[in-house]
Amino acid sequence: MADNALAIEAVIKRIEAIPGFSWEDIAHGRYRHIGATLTDLVLHSLLKYPSQVKPAAQRLLDEYPDAAHTTPLIEEMEAYSPKYFLNLTDAQAARRVYALAKFLREEGIETEIELHDRVFDPHFVKALKKQRGTGNHDVDYLALLAGREAMPVDDRMTRLLEESNIAGLDYAEAQRLFMKIAEALNQPPRRFYLNLWYSLAGYNK
Repeated sequence: MADNALAIEAVIKRIEAIPGFSWEDIAHGRYRHIGATLTDLVLHSLLKYPSQVKPAAQRLLDEYPDAAHTTPLIEEMEAYSPKYFLNLTDAQAARRVYALAKFLREEGIETEIELHDRVFDPHFVKALKKQRGTGNHDVDYLALLAGREAMPVDDRMTRLLEESNIAGLDYAEAQRLFMKIAEALNQPPRRFYLNLWYSLAGYNK
């Protein structure tokens, strides 16, 4: 099986071989601001985090504190247009932020604390996955942004498995394997994921 001791050992060796890799506490996400959280979620896989995603989220934190709640965020986007309000060049990404905000309101979620409490609820997860462009990774990354212990698995992590001669795993299998690796390294899932993701992406911590 892919999650046996040999597989875990092989991936750990690959991680330890990443130039400059180290375990650090990384301040990432947990904006406590629905607008910033959804912006990060949507842009996370599209743009470079330090130079593009983080500034976009930080702008909302600094300039639109009311957008920490879902309904005021929607009202601001409807008043200006999502693309203009979010200051994004990608209209499709802006529309997705708007659609996700409307989804959260329909689910009765107005604050990140409420999102934190609901993000792993089976009904919520099932409904979230029906939103356009939202898959397993998005659900887990949203949970991480909301402050939960989560293990999103992205393309870089899948390539890491392939480089360790582990292929053919579906998302759930890969996630279970990475959870076992984090446990073997005595790292909480959130800390494990952030350090691995930053290193694989070549970002400064």
